[in-house]
Formats: sequence, C-alpha cells, structure tokens
Amino acid sequence: MAPLNPNAKTKNRPGSTTPKSSPAEKDQRRQACASYFGQIERARAAASPAPHDNTPEPDVGRTETLSGGAPQDATARQQGLISSRKRPRSPFDDAEGEELSSRQRINEALLPFREDCWQPILLAGLSDVERTLVLKENYLRDTAAIKRLILCHPRRPEIPDALWGDVIANRYIDLDKIFAALYSVDGDASERFRIGELDLVAHTPRSTRKISEHGDWTITWVIYQEAVTFLYPHRADELRDYYNFVTGLFRSLASGERSRAINYDRAVRSEVGRSNSKLLNESNNLSHMYTQHIHAAGASSSATSGQPHAPKRARNNRSAEACHRWNDGKCSRGTDCRYKHVCGKCSMHCVHLPR
Repeated sequence: MAPLNPNAKTKNRPGSTTPKSSPAEKDQRRQACASYFGQIERARAAASPAPHDNTPEPDVGRTETLSGGAPQDATARQQGLISSRKRPRSPFDDAEGEELSSRQRINEALLPFREDCWQPILLAGLSDVERTLVLKENYLRDTAAIKRLILCHPRRPEIPDALWGDVIANRYIDLDKIFAALYSVDGDASERFRIGELDLVAHTPRSTRKISEHGDWTITWVIYQEAVTFLYPHRADELRDYYNFVTGLFRSLASGERSRAINYDRAVRSEVGRSNSKLLNESNNLSHMYTQHIHAAGASSSATSGQPHAPKRARNNRSAEACHRWNDGKCSRGTDCRYKHVCGKCSMHCVHLPR
C-alpha cells in the first residue's frame, strides 16, 4: 500500500460529501480503539482491590497454560492474577519483624549516665522500688547496647567488665570478685565465644583473695556503690543506710566473729537481688537474715554457738606415773589430771591411800 500524503487533495465522488475510507484505514482504526479500551480495562483492574470481570471468557472451562503445563480453570487463573500484583514476601521481612518485636527501642531519657538525655522528671512521684523497675525494664530492652555505652563512658566505675551485666539487671554482685580485681596483676582478661544465640565467656584465673576483714569490705563497698548508683542513682540513700548498718555489725562483733557480718551481707544482697519488691534498708523484711547469721542461736552460727556444751572427755594421754598430789589428797583436777589417781606405792587402790 502506498503511503498516505497529508497534503494531497482528496477526490470525492459526485454527490458525496465525505471521503471514503479504505479497508486498511478501517483496520487501523479498529486496532487503535481496541488497544485504547484494552488499556482502560487493565488500568481499571489494577486500581480495583477485587476486580470483577463481567465480560464472558472465551472458554470458561479449563485452559492450558502458556508453558504447556497443567490446565487451569477460570477461578485459579483469576487468583493468580491477583497474587501476581502483590510483591512477594521476602525472608528478610520476617527477620526484620522478629527483631523489631523482640528488641524495643531504648528510651534515652531514662539513661542517668547520659547527662545530655537524662530526664529525672519522668520518675517523679514513684517509689524507689518503682523507679528501679522502670530503669531496669529500659536497660533490658537492649543489654548489649547499654553495656557498650557504659564501657565507652569516660567516668564509668572501675569494676570488672564481666560484672556489668549483673549491675544492669540489678542482680546480686559478688564483692569478692571486685576485691580480687583490685589486687590482680593480670587485668580483666576474658574471651567471649558465641554459639548460636548463646554467649560463652571464659575468664582467665586471677587473684583468689577474698574479703575477710571490715577494711576489705569497706574498700570494696565504695566501688560497688559507685557502680550501682551509676545506673540507679535513686538508690544512693538505700545503699548508704545499709552500709552504716553493716558497719555497726562489724563494730559490735568480736574479732573472731566478724565473718558473720560478711556472710550476712552476702545473704541479704542475694535475697534482695532476686526480688523486685525489697530494699536493703528494710530491716523488717530482712530480720530473719539477722537471726540466721548474726544471732547466737541462728542456723548459720558456729557449731558451738547456741548449743549446750558436751561433757569433756577424760584425757587419753595420761602419764603412767601416779599423781603425788592425789596421794596427798590435794589434787582437784579430777579426770583432767595428766597423772593416774592410784596408789604411789602399789599403783592400785589399796589400804595405803589416805582416808
């Protein structure tokens, strides 16, 4: 077919007012209209959440797929079109969702050691127990991030790195570990292994010195209190009252019994660390600990305290020689005498004994 010339003049038949279209031009117009209406239908189907195509299908029965696979009915083919418009869910979406649900964002306004973010007004009107729980919940949202911030802080207290996890969770802290670190020449050497979701930490052997005197306990307590108040500043009064009480126990006990005060401190802090409702300076909730470790009749007192003295046994290392004082009627040692109470002449109880 020759190309159309838009500048050429159209010849009309006599009596005709419009030009007559050729069959080729009619086919082009039909194809353009079909393409236009097809685009409209596709746009309408894409914008509709649940498209309903009322136009009859060429074959409402089962048809074969383009790839030559198993035939599909109209319903399955429609569901396939709907699902094809959705983006397939990636495995990274599931992992990201689990991470967001298991790890909440830390509230920086509840970080006392961040002076630029800390807002103590958020804890106003709460009791000391409630303040501890609010801060503890915020720290436990991401313990690793909190520990990283602490270790990078210029004024962090000098306790072993392995103990910061217990300080963050407000758990019991072994003062012997802090005391041993003060006299260790090996530093705070530790090696961390990660197996799946488990973190394993191997510590190198260090000094085994333990607290045995009041001075040792006091030196260690100052460092311990500084670490606790670094994360829980509202506990300063509680720790100071408890320190004064334990110091009074050291003063009131004899030098050989002061280990009871150390054991009492361990037991009290261990019980408070396991509880979310107790404080160290609440003596009414800890009176049983005083009876157990300090009182002479306590279950943890020494073996001889609070128990009747057993009768003394007679000495087994007596000399074979007769007691001269006993023969003279002057020995008052009884069974404790190291010499035999027999006759000095015949070594028997005989008539020679004084009456």
